[in-house]
Amino acid sequence: MNYDVIITGARCAGASLAILLGKLGYKVLLLDRSQFPSNTTSTHIVGEIDIYKELGVFEQLQESGAPSLHRMRIDLDGTFFESDIIVTQRALGLRRTEFDYILLQKAASFSNVTVKQNHKVNKVLKDNEGKTIGVEVKSKNSVSKQYGTIIVGADGRNSTIASQVHSPYIYESEMMRAGIYGYFKDVNPLTHPCVEWYFNQGDIIFCTPTNDDLHTILVMPHPDHYRNMKQNVKATLLNSIMKNKNLRLRLENASLIDGVKGIGPLKMFIRHSFGSGWALVGDAGAWVHPVSGTGMDDAVLSAKELSIAIDLYFKGIKSWEDALHDYQTKRDQIINIQINRALSTLQRADQPLSAEKQAWLKLICTFPSIVYDLGNKGSDVLDFLHFKNQDDLKMLVSLEKRKIIHEMRRNHP
Repeated sequence: MNYDVIITGARCAGASLAILLGKLGYKVLLLDRSQFPSNTTSTHIVGEIDIYKELGVFEQLQESGAPSLHRMRIDLDGTFFESDIIVTQRALGLRRTEFDYILLQKAASFSNVTVKQNHKVNKVLKDNEGKTIGVEVKSKNSVSKQYGTIIVGADGRNSTIASQVHSPYIYESEMMRAGIYGYFKDVNPLTHPCVEWYFNQGDIIFCTPTNDDLHTILVMPHPDHYRNMKQNVKATLLNSIMKNKNLRLRLENASLIDGVKGIGPLKMFIRHSFGSGWALVGDAGAWVHPVSGTGMDDAVLSAKELSIAIDLYFKGIKSWEDALHDYQTKRDQIINIQINRALSTLQRADQPLSAEKQAWLKLICTFPSIVYDLGNKGSDVLDFLHFKNQDDLKMLVSLEKRKIIHEMRRNHP
């Protein structure tokens, strides 16, 4: 059987693409080497709403048992900042075992979408002119060849498709921090569930309540701690958590389940996303460090853009080159924002606050009137923080310190 599109990889990017193409009436083969539900390394945060309504899974996500998160809490070396989240109506803390399975079941509900689990793609098939025309697939008892007009690699950061079509890198970062995480039960909950960030002695900790009354705690250790991590990953995770007194109190009665998962130090990248008969989506085409916290949404949004491009090509409205060039441009717009955010966050965390700066922060938060003044001058503070000339910035910091001390002494004797 010849398919319009063969998608290798049935997690959030691949399954979403299959749903969108299935709705458009295309004949799709969706392959994955795993048997679902199954887990994968992830940050477990879903923030978008409209795209999941379009996919027809919004209600299932809402009913999955994942807590709805409306607030953000940031702990900067023991000093809390907390507020309503304003970039989305809500975030969901949802394990990938549930998230991917909901999408896979939706894809399988279309009569024109064939789903095959436990099917691993071994090889890309090409015609005499080098055009990709299919894949060789290994299942438990057989090896088969499947043919399609378009082959899409949605098979993760170590994509077989990307490797065999020799997709070049458009961008590669320096080596990024490792990220290790575990699921904890019996964590003392906050009054209002939050997306929680902890910057602690150079480490970054990302904590979210998730379904099944669990909390996911992701630690991105400072590179100086990698030696200990190599010796004992679990100890590195727990030691980083326990160094933070506020988080430690939350875990008084908690226990780690299912072991520790994660990644070592890796480079972020963007690959060229298409060629003759093939395209890439999700982590196969671009991988962003989990500190961005948006990988699941980014993959699904990129799949939406790819579905539009494929539809325009099949309808003869655009050539393959033009349609996929538009897709790549839009995908890169999504990904570059997250890469810049990830780099910015990690660069800041690489320079932990000194004891003096921690004291300043605690002093500011001790006086409600100063916090109120800070809120009143929020736009001025942002302009100040983004000042371009570093020498002038240092001078301004010195002047501002003097003004702050003077005002504090005058208003708070």
